[in-house]
Amino acid sequence: MKNFTTPNASPKTRRQLRMFATIWRWLIKLPVTFSEPMRRRSSVLTILLLTLAFSAVIFLVSLFIFTSVKFDGRIPYSILIGILLCFLTLAFGLNRAGHFSAAAGLIVACMVLASWISILLNLASLGSDVGSDVMLLCYIVASVIVSSFLLSTRVTFILAVSQLVALLLVSFVSPGLSVSTWTSLLGFIGFISLLSIISNLINRRDLDQIDRQTHQLHESETLLREQSVRDLLTGLFNRRYMEETLDRELSRAARKQLPLGIIMLDIDHFKQYNDTYGHAGGDELLRLVGIFLKEHNRLADVACRYGGEEFILIMPEASLEVTRERAEYMCEEIKNLHVPFQEQILEAVTISIGVAVFPMNGSNREAILRAADAALYQAKDAGRDRVIVAN
Repeated sequence: MKNFTTPNASPKTRRQLRMFATIWRWLIKLPVTFSEPMRRRSSVLTILLLTLAFSAVIFLVSLFIFTSVKFDGRIPYSILIGILLCFLTLAFGLNRAGHFSAAAGLIVACMVLASWISILLNLASLGSDVGSDVMLLCYIVASVIVSSFLLSTRVTFILAVSQLVALLLVSFVSPGLSVSTWTSLLGFIGFISLLSIISNLINRRDLDQIDRQTHQLHESETLLREQSVRDLLTGLFNRRYMEETLDRELSRAARKQLPLGIIMLDIDHFKQYNDTYGHAGGDELLRLVGIFLKEHNRLADVACRYGGEEFILIMPEASLEVTRERAEYMCEEIKNLHVPFQEQILEAVTISIGVAVFPMNGSNREAILRAADAALYQAKDAGRDRVIVAN
């Protein structure tokens, strides 16, 4: 369906083929919000709906072209097919809207009703023409086969058994039927129905397994995607994600002419802390600082681990005053952070913070991070445990 044009086709033919391709793509197109299992089921149902609709139209056309003018079943069959097409259209809309079960049930119900209405319309002539009987009974088989594609094994089994029982009742009430002929036909229908039920059972098991594997794959992809942007120790976003987010937020701030605050903080004397309590104690401190940053930021803020014991907080739409106040608040609150480690509470820590604001301290990522980093080192040189705003 990617290319309907041919090198030797006339321009008119090419236009017609392109138009047909456009219509076909529209017919089989499904919403992007559908999950993979839903998309798979809905695609099968869409193709089945189009096939049934096309078959119904062909049958309707052949009814007027190839049947005798004296045939008195044209009007009832035309009405029946028209109603069937209306229900198929409704099922198509339900399927597009994500109501697969309702659409599938409607299709099977339509096929069952259409089959039995055909039998009732020809009840008086049953048994007089074996070929006609076979065609009518094939419609019954078709409904069971379609049910095996779309519905559960239980529904398919109930449908098959109930229709076989109904056909047996028809064979008793219609004196013109040949018992031997209809016994063979009913046996054939029962055999095909049994195969359909077994096929449904196998397909359902395979589809359930595919759905489980797809769900597991989706969860694995989500986990990998999460791990690719998260720092495993602190749970904060990593440096790569920080850079991408900062570029995006700076572009948005420039476009809307809004400020953007950057807080760059560093844990004071972290090397000494590591030497005293070991790397396990240092890791526990980093983990708790990550939790602290998550709990002490706004919903729109993005907390990241920049590297080692350095962290960055991106504050969209935060002015210099708001950013500085948040930095000073964090600088004081971090002193109350208790670090339990190996049945003891480790000594409190302090942080040094550098503050920079867009557009005052830079118009791009490199410039504003450089300004925040310079302010951070000024805080370190000035004695640590303080906030310095970039010049």
